[in-house]
Amino acid sequence: MGNKRKREEEEARITKKIKKLERKLQRRKRIISSSSDDGRGLLDMPSLIAPIPQTSSHEIDPKESTLNLDLNLAEPGPSAAPGISTTNTSNHEEEVELDEDILKILGEAPQPDLALGKDIHKHIASRWQDILLKGLSKETKEPIMKKYLIPANCKLLIAPLLNPEAKTAVPDVLAKRDTTIMQKQNQIGVALAALSQVTELILQNETSKQVLLQPLSDACRILCDSHNIETKTRRSILMSSINTSLRDTLASTDRDKYLFGEDLAEKLKTAKTVQKTGESLLKTNAVASSSKNSNAKGNPKRNLNFRGPIQRRPPNRAESSRGRPPGRQTRGTTYSRPPPPPPPRASSPSKRNYRR
Repeated sequence: MGNKRKREEEEARITKKIKKLERKLQRRKRIISSSSDDGRGLLDMPSLIAPIPQTSSHEIDPKESTLNLDLNLAEPGPSAAPGISTTNTSNHEEEVELDEDILKILGEAPQPDLALGKDIHKHIASRWQDILLKGLSKETKEPIMKKYLIPANCKLLIAPLLNPEAKTAVPDVLAKRDTTIMQKQNQIGVALAALSQVTELILQNETSKQVLLQPLSDACRILCDSHNIETKTRRSILMSSINTSLRDTLASTDRDKYLFGEDLAEKLKTAKTVQKTGESLLKTNAVASSSKNSNAKGNPKRNLNFRGPIQRRPPNRAESSRGRPPGRQTRGTTYSRPPPPPPPRASSPSKRNYRR
């Protein structure tokens, strides 16, 4: 591995030097073509070719053939006219690399906001990315938690319990949250216990890759799952204070660079559009149902025993002349009692008949 890396670095260094020499040759070509003295340009050519380093046959880059071709083209032939540049147009499109001295004059280059390290193996990265996004399944997680025990001389790796006196004094919400944090601490303790086994194996001069990689892999997977749990905790805390109508939309997103994904704005717009469409459909259904109810009231369905409303009719003159009470003349009117007769008048004393 070390020799291969050194060979690649040496080839990269040689390729960089060849590119610099090609650019110098192109600049020299322009000077030769604009100058009337062709012989002086030919005399200067060997000074440019001399600094090319001599390397072994297995380190020669295929681009050196391109360099030899450029050197042959650099010699002006009889058909080359003075004042006409023979530079290839593709070289103008390439950006010119500046020397280190010029770069120092220009100042320090801007650094990225997030500095990333060297890539890890693709099979390791794919497995860790999946755990960071979805977490470990219960079937995978439980055997790992039972496999690695906390060392007897390092009991502080076990998460401390909440005192009963403090548990009765705090609200239930805080007590549940403390239990969740305690589970995370125990999970981290198991990962550290797995790493302690690796440390012991290295101290015992263990050389088997499988023996060393197994606890290392388990510890890394447990830590990735802990990372996923913290992400879920942050999401749940923020969603508890967000509008309930948008909670389902936030819960359906996946994390990436951002906690709720980069395309959160588009998903929220889509959710609001669907919500407005649903509300408009509900209003239309309400109007339709109200119109149906009004039609049902205006034209009710009559059963076979339906008598219908009572129709009033004017009283008959013949019945009224016969002395029928006016309150009972029609079917639809309610019966009202006639007024009581007036009290009888008292007779005068002169007309009284007295018995002797």
